[in-house]
Parts: sequence; structure tokens; C-alpha cells
Amino acid sequence: MAEKFLSADDFSKKIPEWKLKSMVFEGEDKHQYVANRYENRIGYSPTPENKFPSSDIKVCHGISFIDDIIKPSIEKRDNNNPKYTILDIGAGIGLYAEQLRKEFGNNIKVFSTGLRKKPAIETRGKISQVLDFFDGNINKKLHPNDLKWRSIAELSDFEEFDLMIDTFGEFEYSISTIDDLTRYLTIGIKKLRENGVLSIATTKINCFKGELEKQIEELNTILNKFSNINFKIEKSSNNIIQIRIQKGKKL
Repeated sequence: MAEKFLSADDFSKKIPEWKLKSMVFEGEDKHQYVANRYENRIGYSPTPENKFPSSDIKVCHGISFIDDIIKPSIEKRDNNNPKYTILDIGAGIGLYAEQLRKEFGNNIKVFSTGLRKKPAIETRGKISQVLDFFDGNINKKLHPNDLKWRSIAELSDFEEFDLMIDTFGEFEYSISTIDDLTRYLTIGIKKLRENGVLSIATTKINCFKGELEKQIEELNTILNKFSNINFKIEKSSNNIIQIRIQKGKKL
């Protein structure tokens, strides 16, 4: 049986720290920020309350997962392969997972992680901006596969996903030390199937000091220690660090 990446005891010690880091602070007030992100395909603007550079997944990662990765992969897949499987890491209210299910139906399986299931459910019940986007049919309840785990560290050590997406999620709030970073990358890479992609969008790498260019240089050194991947790191025009890792294939 595959082992967990973190023991239950170690994991329980991490959760309060991660929850605190994922809070949004405004003066003395702090809020349970719940991400509201998806691929902008019909001209929506980022929500005013969004504390990150963009609500648009395409802007954050510099790629359309729907058009450039998932659709071509499904078209090439034959019936002998497992269903194309996606994990949204730190998925907020599960909006992007729902968008992917509407787009591809039974051709894919989508799962997500997240710390705040109750606020996510409450936010889904309140949002109005995306109702047209979902044809007035956004499910106020979470899908059974949404926020299924609080972290990728709760997963077991076996290959499982074709695509893993982290948009200001766990990478942003769960990494404080080099050990945290190495653990995250090790888990992400081990969970990918052959040729699978881990895409990360973040505003910072907390375990490194200095300017973003210096942080990227340090991350590049660590990723070069992994022998079974190819990767690309870029800084976007709005200062988002875009990290794309592919298992066993040139990017």
C-alpha cells in the first residue's frame, strides 16, 4: 500500500500555520480569503476584492490549460489509457474545477485540495458575477471531488495525475523553508504520470530572500537536482512567477 507523504501527526501541526498564511490582512482585520478563479473565455474582469494580480487562470500561468494542454491530450488518448486526471491545488471555491467539468464532461476527472471548505461553500452561494458564465447553473454545493484533501501532502505516494495546477495556492502559502519547497516539489513530481505537467503561478517563493529574479535563480538550482523532469520558469509582465514542470519530456 502506498504511504502518505506526511504522517497524520506532522500534517496536523502544519495546518494552523498554512491557514494563517492564507489569510488576507487589511490593517488589523484578517479574512478567510477564498479564491475565485477560472479561465476567462468571455471577457470577465478580475473581481474587485481579488488580492492577487488576476482572477484569470490564463494570465496567471501564461497558458490556456483548456485549449493548449487538456484538449490536445484528450484527442490523442485512446481507450486503453486511464481517464485524463487533473488536480487543482488550493482551489478556493472549486470554480475552475467546475469550469473544466462543464467543458470536458466525462472525458476527464478533476479533483482539488483546499483548507476552507465551509467558507468555500458559503462563497459559492453568494457569488453572482459568474452566474452568466455558468448559464445561471453554478452548483452551490461542492462536487464530491472538490477540496477532497486539505493538501497534496495528504496524498499517497503513487502516480495519479496528468495535470496539476497551483494558482496562488499551496506553493504560495505552505512553503517557508527549503525543506518545505523540496517536499512540495517531490510530492508534485511523484504524483505526475509520465509526461504529466505541474504548473505553478505564485507571487513569491517564501523560502528565498531578495528580488524575484534572485528567487527564480535559486529555484532553478533546486529543480536541476531532479533527474526525471524538464522545467521552465518565467516572470510575467505583472510579476507572477510561472513555473511549469513536465515529467520526462522537454517543454
